[in-house]
Amino acid sequence: MRASYLLTIAGVLMAGTALAQPQSQPPQPAPRPAAVCATADQAKQVAEYYKATPGMLPANATRALKMPEAAIVSGLPAGQSAVVSGAEFIKIWETLTAWPTALGLIMKGGNVFELPGKIAIGEPSTRSNFYNLKSGGGFGGHLRPDLMSTIAVVAIPGKESAVTRGVMFYDGTGESLLAVFSVGDGGEGSAPSPAALAAFDKTMALAKSLPKACG
Repeated sequence: MRASYLLTIAGVLMAGTALAQPQSQPPQPAPRPAAVCATADQAKQVAEYYKATPGMLPANATRALKMPEAAIVSGLPAGQSAVVSGAEFIKIWETLTAWPTALGLIMKGGNVFELPGKIAIGEPSTRSNFYNLKSGGGFGGHLRPDLMSTIAVVAIPGKESAVTRGVMFYDGTGESLLAVFSVGDGGEGSAPSPAALAAFDKTMALAKSLPKACG
C-alpha cells in the first residue's frame, strides 16, 4: 500500500510538468540560471574564513559570511574546488554512481536530510524535465538538472590531514539543492577507503577538464 502511494505521488509530480508540454515533443527547458560566482573581495573573505576555520562545510561558511553558498565554493583557494555549469550534470552524476558509498545532504527550511548509500543511476525523462533516479540504497527520486546553475566538486582541507570531499549542486540564487559527500563504509566521519578516494579523484579530474563556470 505504501509503495503504491509513493508511486502515485511521483506520478502526479511528473505529470504536472509533462501536461504543459505537447506529448509528441520532448520537453523544452527554460534558460539555465546564471552562475553565482564570488567577486574578488568575496574570494578574499572566503580564504580568510577557511584559514581561521579549516575544514568547515560551505553551508557553515555561508552563514558566517552572509553570501550565497555557490559564491563560497567558487571563492575557495586554488585547487580546492572545480566549478562547472549545471549543463554538465549528467557527466558529473554518472561518475558519482561509481562511488562505493556516499552521504547525500539536503538542507531545507531548517531541516537537514541525510541520505547514506550508493548514488543511484538515472536517465532523462522523455516527457518532462526530470532526471529520474532508479530507486535503491539511500537515493531515489527525480531531479531537475535544467534548474541547476552550477555544480562544484570540492576537496577542502581540515585539521590533522582531514579533507572534506564532495559535490554540490546549486540553483540560480546560489542556494544548495543537494550535496553528496565521499565517506567511508562507516558513514559520516569515517575515512574514505582507497577505492572511494580513487572514485572521488575521477570526479574531480572530470570537473577540472570541463569549462569553468566561474572565472
